[in-house]
Amino acid sequence: MLTRRNFLRQIAVLSATALSPLESLAGQSDEIKQRISDSIVTRAGTKYLQIGNGVELEIVSPEDTPSPKEYQDPADAGIPLIVIPEKSWLGKNVAKNFRLEEFAIIPSPARNKGTGIQMYDVEGRAYNKFLRIDPELVRRVQDIRKKFEKPIQVLSPYRSFTYNQKCGGAKKSRHVAGQAADLTGNPLSTLTNLAENEFKDGGVGRYKTFTHVDTRGYKARWKG
Repeated sequence: MLTRRNFLRQIAVLSATALSPLESLAGQSDEIKQRISDSIVTRAGTKYLQIGNGVELEIVSPEDTPSPKEYQDPADAGIPLIVIPEKSWLGKNVAKNFRLEEFAIIPSPARNKGTGIQMYDVEGRAYNKFLRIDPELVRRVQDIRKKFEKPIQVLSPYRSFTYNQKCGGAKKSRHVAGQAADLTGNPLSTLTNLAENEFKDGGVGRYKTFTHVDTRGYKARWKG
């Protein structure tokens, strides 16, 4: 029988064990880092990040690139920096309906002028050589595509540090962390509703011409 005294005792226990907002966020960050750790394999002493359909890309340090500052992640989300070894890899499928190039594209290459960012040029379009990609982001975008049953275009995926600043992005943008993508499709309202369901524990931003999605690990919603 639950007496008033026992009831109050249970409330006290729950209050004592409840996580603070900061503790909760720390736990979510740990979960993300553990998920990423599960996607990392080591071959001959070299670590690789597995993305989608068995595509494995070597993990590197920002200090090993020509532009260390540009490849830092202010959010420290735990997504490692990877390198695309040659431009032919851009055509590899990381999901049924998406190629690696779609998560490496640089929408406005001119914004990288003077930054030292390493890029591949393929038929006049620019792609990041070094970047961050959360495998979970790719998986969820593919799940949306499957339910949408129509083409989805990735407008803006990973961004380098200065590029994000020139875009007017947030200081700790999930794009810089490799956790975000701006998507568009017709009808956009249907795509956004699917994103709301797929990213229940992530960020979804509603804009007039695209929908932002990210794998931040906690629910966030806004309109732009």
